[in-house]
Amino acid sequence: MKILFASLSRIGDYIQHMLVVQAWAKAHPLAEVHVVVNDLIPLDLMRMNAQFQHFVLPRFEYQNRINQFNTPLVYPFWSLRKLVKQFRSEKYDRIVDLSLQAQSSAFLRLIDANFAYSDTEKKMIHEYLNPSESVHLVDKLKSVHGLDVVPKESVNSGTQRLLFQVTTSDAKKNIDLARWKSLVEGIRADYPTIDLAVIGSRKEAKQLQQVFQMSEIFVCNFTELSHVLNSETKLVSLDTSIKHFAALFQVPTVEISVGSSHWIKNAAYQEGNFIFSADMDCRPCMHSVACPYGRNQCQDKINFNELNQFVGEWIENSQLTRFPMVTIKQDGNLGVLRVQAQQGEKWNQKTNQTNLSL
Repeated sequence: MKILFASLSRIGDYIQHMLVVQAWAKAHPLAEVHVVVNDLIPLDLMRMNAQFQHFVLPRFEYQNRINQFNTPLVYPFWSLRKLVKQFRSEKYDRIVDLSLQAQSSAFLRLIDANFAYSDTEKKMIHEYLNPSESVHLVDKLKSVHGLDVVPKESVNSGTQRLLFQVTTSDAKKNIDLARWKSLVEGIRADYPTIDLAVIGSRKEAKQLQQVFQMSEIFVCNFTELSHVLNSETKLVSLDTSIKHFAALFQVPTVEISVGSSHWIKNAAYQEGNFIFSADMDCRPCMHSVACPYGRNQCQDKINFNELNQFVGEWIENSQLTRFPMVTIKQDGNLGVLRVQAQQGEKWNQKTNQTNLSL
């Protein structure tokens, strides 16, 4: 049997999708498994899943080049046609879309005109887009495909290293860097023996240097980051691919949830992570809709004095005086404690199912 899995969304989604792909491959050891991703996914991350053949759909290259005057107008179409022909020649027995998006569905129908979502997949899409639904992405996917995937537990063997991931690609999920700077300085002053660093990609380095000293920044790719993710490392992170990557190594993490970040659906798939979630009526907002306030005011709901105190106690493994939400394992799925305190009145009213034409 030959199967193609499509993971055509963001890096964090790809990391979670691969948990599902690995579980499927384990349940079907004789199957040949291929994965198609877009050109957001770094090559070194794909190499970590080298047991599966990967193909790259250069979607964002197409978008960029089609708007350049020196690019032949038909280039993206020729390239796409060649890629589609290659996929058709593979003669897949089954095609599975883990992205569950209109764009990925349209692409997969080019490969197989009979491709369509099952009724179970359509039901999952509607449920997942319902803001009042609180089931993690991996738990939804494993249920749809009948797979056994269970959250691992974070491993805490003390703290020799503390990493901060302070930027995301989505403005609505960011917090002002000046606030992060004060937190990092406070932790460094209180715990001078701990190896502390702000992590970022090479593309993020210039932005980080506007606030942090170069000596405070650990510029890395996923391979380089993997070398420092162990049981003596802790992570403080916004809703980024880094927290999902850290969960693969069972690194204890404090997750900061603002903007469109959902404290369960978008959490790292790991038991024992702590979550500081902004309590604001308009949260969580839709990923694709710009914040009407310009600057995401929900970030101000994250009390950095409390966060500073919590991180200090967390580092020392002492009694936590302010206990935020914590991820737990419930019947094999990921859940959180104290989620009810994070739902504003308007949030509770967002119960209408979103209609998709697929």
